[in-house]
Amino acid sequence: MSTATEPFLSTTESFLSRMSDPELSSLFKNSQLWSLNSEQGRQMLRILGKHSHDFFSPLRTLFLFEIKSLEALSYFSPVLVRDGALTLLHFFYKYPEPTNPQGLILVHHRLRNLIPHSWRPHFLTYDITSTESSPVSQLLLIPSMFGPRQCRPKYVSETITAALKITAKGQYDITCCPIAAQNQEDYLTLDRLTAHYSELMIEICNNSRRPAQVIKHSELESKDFSGWNFLDLNEYNYFYSHSYLEQFLLNNGAKPLLDRQNFEPAFLTIPLSFYSRLKIYKLSEDLSSIDQSKHIQQALEAFAANPITSKEESEYKPMNLNFYTNICCQSFQDFAFHLAQEFLG
Repeated sequence: MSTATEPFLSTTESFLSRMSDPELSSLFKNSQLWSLNSEQGRQMLRILGKHSHDFFSPLRTLFLFEIKSLEALSYFSPVLVRDGALTLLHFFYKYPEPTNPQGLILVHHRLRNLIPHSWRPHFLTYDITSTESSPVSQLLLIPSMFGPRQCRPKYVSETITAALKITAKGQYDITCCPIAAQNQEDYLTLDRLTAHYSELMIEICNNSRRPAQVIKHSELESKDFSGWNFLDLNEYNYFYSHSYLEQFLLNNGAKPLLDRQNFEPAFLTIPLSFYSRLKIYKLSEDLSSIDQSKHIQQALEAFAANPITSKEESEYKPMNLNFYTNICCQSFQDFAFHLAQEFLG
């Protein structure tokens, strides 16, 4: 039985041809053709700071909260999206059904369990992996908190403690680089939440007699990261899934410290740099994956059918453009976080 994405999936050649189409790539540079360019979207990008910066990719990359319509999204298909659980699920709520049989979207492999059943034929997943094999002697910690739902204090403590144990034998030098909303440079003026988590991480390092050097994110650009591990504390991938900073570090030789190995066969592997590669996967057809996608779809339909939550979302108007909550109402944020905890935790 054919699927909606068969024109792209039938051969790697057809996928690569569409991906590298020079006319599409040239038109995509004019964001007015596909971006809503809303104040809410621009503010979300500013809040994500360095994580939302553009980076080179063989695929056309975007955040789904930026798009003006499904038609515009499909026109530039295939596209690679960098959304976290919140805005990915909000996209599915806003567009319950695909409208173009040719549309194809790549979402980060970590978020594969959040794709509803009706959208499965239109999705692949991707991961960026390191090919670097140099001995490691440096550890970069990246605290960047855009809200308490990015990760729990307990997760921070347990993860940093585990990282220190892993790196104890090699006596890694430890560097901490806080990334605040809207690219604030001065460590002393970081958002309170990021500052709190940064201090917690530094305290754990000091208590373990492994003091961490604190640097500004602007200092990263001049470093050689061959021989480094990095740790981005993004427990639920709630606000973003793949960031410029992660891509930059991978492209320059760094490796994730706590990388979740994916042993599934890749549909396609594309080199990105001497140190990194893009791996693309088809969605699993096992019964568990299909059942999860049906559960996500039923949850989204239940939220839409509930007169209280659907009314709150339809009537929602952003009141303060200084917070990430402008994307959707509080009830949807709670709903998305519940699903992220259940399927991504």
